[in-house]
Amino acid sequence: MTLGRTHIDRYPQLVLGIKLFLLLWMGYFLYRLALDPENIQTSAFIIVVTSLLPGYFWAKGRSSGLPILPLHTFMLIWPFAIPLVAGSPAIKVYNQDEIFFSALSVALYALSATAAWYLITRRGYKVRKAYYVIPTKHGYKLFITFLVIGSVLAEPFNWIPVYFQLFVRSFYHSW
Repeated sequence: MTLGRTHIDRYPQLVLGIKLFLLLWMGYFLYRLALDPENIQTSAFIIVVTSLLPGYFWAKGRSSGLPILPLHTFMLIWPFAIPLVAGSPAIKVYNQDEIFFSALSVALYALSATAAWYLITRRGYKVRKAYYVIPTKHGYKLFITFLVIGSVLAEPFNWIPVYFQLFVRSFYHSW
């Protein structure tokens, strides 16, 4: 038993993977710091750290349940942090203050979602004695029936988003 340790890591390999990912990102961050402004690189670093926190909490065993939020926040890295580090041409349109503000917005979203998720998962829940379930012999037939009904009903309405976009664009271009 180690001193000061009150919990056991649920997934020690995942904890190690998160730490290695963060170390690799820090190395790339330091490398790109010489090429790009530090404000942009710091923005990407803030996004990466805040999006890895829920996964770290879950892997350490500090929160329970399915890791849906850790996967969601991990996916914030691809659209928000990697274009900043990779020097995407779309980023060059904005000044550094706007980039930093948007990175802080993403980080605030990740932190607030993490805080809410952490509080919800740490709270105890009452286990029910009985659950409603579909019998095994009817479950597959019911699933296929709803899948067919959903695909048949969804197909005629595929044109709605296209016409809605055309309407909105024509409305704004008429001003």
